[in-house]
Amino acid sequence: MEQARRLKPDIVLLDLVIPQLDGAAATPKIIEASPGTRVIILTSFGEDSKVLPAIRAGAQGYLLKDIPPDDLVKAVREAYRGKTQLNPDVAKTLMSAIAAGQKPAEPPKPEPAPESPRPGAGADALTVREIEVLRLIAKGLNNREIAERMVISEKTVKTHVSNILGKLRLEDRTQAAIYALKNGLAASEP
Repeated sequence: MEQARRLKPDIVLLDLVIPQLDGAAATPKIIEASPGTRVIILTSFGEDSKVLPAIRAGAQGYLLKDIPPDDLVKAVREAYRGKTQLNPDVAKTLMSAIAAGQKPAEPPKPEPAPESPRPGAGADALTVREIEVLRLIAKGLNNREIAERMVISEKTVKTHVSNILGKLRLEDRTQAAIYALKNGLAASEP
């Protein structure tokens, strides 16, 4: 944390198993010490008991140590651009946990540095219907399933999804699901 405060790095690659604190506990402290820093967890643990606390703590990504070096370089560059980086197996674990309705803990809310925009303009920018769609995305439903559940057309769902991604400055549905989890929107049924 002291190094993050002093050096203000763009990216920190952090293992979950570190002396004194675990990586999930260190993540918000690093972000507090250097608000513009993005933390990527790089570990050998892919189970949800490790993934969820790290994501809730504010990690920008969660990658496994078996990642090929070129992919790690790409992931660091993408995280620098504000894109969430998840190992595909970790993403599946996270989506399963969300779909199973695990209630998220209140996440820490670090202030982003003005020169480093991060996803998330705020759920207050969303309409009631967009929040309903976001909750269903977080439950793992596809556009057709959302359309059936909400009794609207798939085209309308696509419009809502596009609006959600635009308003929250997110890249894709996975980021939307993570946003919902971090902000307590995934647990409620619309």
